[in-house]
Amino acid sequence: MTSILIIDDENLIRRSLSRALPKYIKSSEIFEASDGLQGQEMWLRIKPDLVIIDVLMPEMSGPEVIRSIPVGMQTKVVMISAHQGQIETQTPGLKYDLFIAKPFEDIHAVAEQISKVLV
Repeated sequence: MTSILIIDDENLIRRSLSRALPKYIKSSEIFEASDGLQGQEMWLRIKPDLVIIDVLMPEMSGPEVIRSIPVGMQTKVVMISAHQGQIETQTPGLKYDLFIAKPFEDIHAVAEQISKVLV
């Protein structure tokens, strides 16, 4: 079973990804967090195989959450944001496997792209 944690303060994004991802990642269990602090707690508790995380969120930003996770955890990370320039200039050295820009035009194309991170 592949565990996936979606951390985003936008309910529509979380719900859309939760519905689309199982079509591309079989045998997946999906968890959702609505802010960075809740996402950090769930990440440490669940130890997911894949985390999809927004950059700008209440409580903790996506980069703050990622930096707070112990280095030894083998988690693939997909960053999503409408603010790509901020990631490149404000978070040098931040490790993630894929960046996807918001807004999404085709949630199924996004889900398929995310599924390739696990290969």
